[in-house]
Amino acid sequence: MATKEGSTPHKVWSGTLSFGLVSTPVALFAAAREEHVSFNQLHTCGSRIKQQQSCPKCNKTVERNELSKAYEIAKDKYVIITKEELDAIAPKSSHTLEITDFVPAADVDPIYFESSFFLTVTEGGEKAYALIREAMQLKGVVAIARLYYSSREHVAVIRPYGDGLMLHTLFYVNETRAFDYPQLPEISDKELSIACQLVEALQGKFDASHYHDEYRNKVLELIERKDAGETITAEPSAQKKPPVNDISAALLASISAAKNRAAAGAQ
Repeated sequence: MATKEGSTPHKVWSGTLSFGLVSTPVALFAAAREEHVSFNQLHTCGSRIKQQQSCPKCNKTVERNELSKAYEIAKDKYVIITKEELDAIAPKSSHTLEITDFVPAADVDPIYFESSFFLTVTEGGEKAYALIREAMQLKGVVAIARLYYSSREHVAVIRPYGDGLMLHTLFYVNETRAFDYPQLPEISDKELSIACQLVEALQGKFDASHYHDEYRNKVLELIERKDAGETITAEPSAQKKPPVNDISAALLASISAAKNRAAAGAQ
């Protein structure tokens, strides 16, 4: 299985997808990953530094096997938890992906989406997998499921995707944040009408391949140029745009510019 960019996703979990009394063997593959330029830290002598853990009380560097896992319950007061104790309270089966509900896709607010995975069937479970996928597609719903992996219990959404299924782990309610937006002003019908015209002028179909991390590309280009011995000079900073006073005029000008771009692109 390969992505459109040609990289091969890595398997992060395998187990059984449970749907009522029906079950099918499945596996999860990472569907996306963040790509950024990683830098190392060098000392002034040119050597790469090492990150070491130290104990301020003993004034010495400590090894990993000397460390314990602890939770701070008060200032400088900790409860030490062992791996065996955590294993004792882990779900009995860490290899079951259990569907608990089916809901309309629109009911799941995107604020809860965390990570995405390809959910694929493994040998022997093709028929049940195909039935679950087709039933969800026919009814226009997504599945809510529970999954334990990477030392954590997750709630997830499963949805039809291409020729298979996609799984998205979700944030819990307590992990999302509330926000108070400022009071918005009244808008006129004329302004709304012009704004809708601008939306229509810029409207199109979403194509993820049209969007690229331009800053990351510039950083990689900068590295190549410096490696080639080129001297880099900073470009002048862009001037901050002043607030728009006549919003209707600005919208009309934006509509005209959007139509000109569209006409130039069609040639």
